[in-house]
Amino acid sequence: MIRVVVAAFKYTLIAAIASMFFAIVYNQMYNVEVDIFSSEVGKQEGLVSKMYRSVITEKNPKDEILKLSALESFVGDTVMEMKKINALFRPTDNSPLKLTANQALLDNNSRDAVFTGNVKVVSKRPFLLFTERLDWADEERMLKTTRRVRMESDEGVVTGRGLLLNVDTQDVTVLKTLKADMKRRIITGDRGEFLNQEKKMNVFGHAEMVQKEADLGAAGVESINIKSDKLEAWSASEGEEYETVVAEGNVRILTEKREITGDLTTVYTPEHKIVVTGNAVLLEETNDLRGEKIIYFYDRDDIIISGGEENRARMIIAPPKDD
Repeated sequence: MIRVVVAAFKYTLIAAIASMFFAIVYNQMYNVEVDIFSSEVGKQEGLVSKMYRSVITEKNPKDEILKLSALESFVGDTVMEMKKINALFRPTDNSPLKLTANQALLDNNSRDAVFTGNVKVVSKRPFLLFTERLDWADEERMLKTTRRVRMESDEGVVTGRGLLLNVDTQDVTVLKTLKADMKRRIITGDRGEFLNQEKKMNVFGHAEMVQKEADLGAAGVESINIKSDKLEAWSASEGEEYETVVAEGNVRILTEKREITGDLTTVYTPEHKIVVTGNAVLLEETNDLRGEKIIYFYDRDDIIISGGEENRARMIIAPPKDD
């Protein structure tokens, strides 16, 4: 009986010493600050250390670039399970990104991580991102997901499926079913990217922009719908909605009364002006107007048609049909 007790005590002591050794090694590798820890064999294979209120920091030679804190953590040989996560990503030339999540799995070797459950990202811009899962690729310094996403900012609300977020540049790519609901317009497309430094938005595949009624003026124009293969939009300053929008490839502009087509369309929001260039054609009931350029002032429903050297302006006006 005494031998059994001694043997049990011996192996318990060995396990405790091994757990403490692992915690010390982990602390040196990841700069872990631990208030209290106890050893238990649990969810992971092999020896697992349980830690409370742990903090992990990752540094480059000059700065702290990532900080992870958790209410409760389980440290194994290959992964670290964390609960009630707060993460702070520090870009070199940008404002920090704060991330919260219910739980995370951190790879001890690659330092990649998976955040799940009520994932939220906040930046100073302001910018809010909501999803159910984000994967952190440490070497690329990229947050990724294939789940539904919702982003909120001063410009409006963006939704879609799948996302790439570069932590350093804070450029965002929505991979599928993009929809941007903004103050003046709604933009949709197969895929979209938001370039932070350029204050630019690009939309690819089945791009469509619907101008909202509040921006159309009092000329009786109820809606403007612009469809194209690609759409680009720029903003002059941070927090302002895109002032210039360019549509390219199979461009069609639809209103209640007319249809305008051309090679390239530029929307100048402050001037309430749409400029269509390259084989511009305007169809209105039985009328056919063609030229090198068509300028449409949608707030007052005025149209200017001009021709070029090889493509003179042409107008065909058919009399209305008698009933």
